[in-house]
Amino acid sequence: MRFLRKTSNQDTNAQDAPNQDIAADNMIGVISHELSETVSDPYVDGWTGNGGEMADKCPLPPDTIDPQTHGNVTWNGHHYVIQEEYDNLRHGCTLEGP
Repeated sequence: MRFLRKTSNQDTNAQDAPNQDIAADNMIGVISHELSETVSDPYVDGWTGNGGEMADKCPLPPDTIDPQTHGNVTWNGHHYVIQEEYDNLRHGCTLEGP
C-alpha cells in the first residue's frame, strides 16, 4: 500500500516524504488507518459501506497534502501525512472530528 505521492513516473524519493523517511512516514499512515478502524469497529462486525470499512472510503494519498511540506498535518513543527477518515455527519473525508 503506497501512501505518498509519486512524482511523474518515478517512485517517491525521501525528499517527498514529510520527514525524509518514507518507511516511517508511511507507517504513520497505516497506524492511523488501522487505529481508526479498530476504534470504530472493534469486533469487525460493524459498519461497512461502499469501499469497505470507514477508513477504506477515503483516498490514499489524501488530497490535502501540502506541496511545500509534503504533509497534511503539522504537530510540534513536524509534518505528517495522516489519512482522512469518513465522517457520516459531513458525508465526506475529513481530518477533524464532529
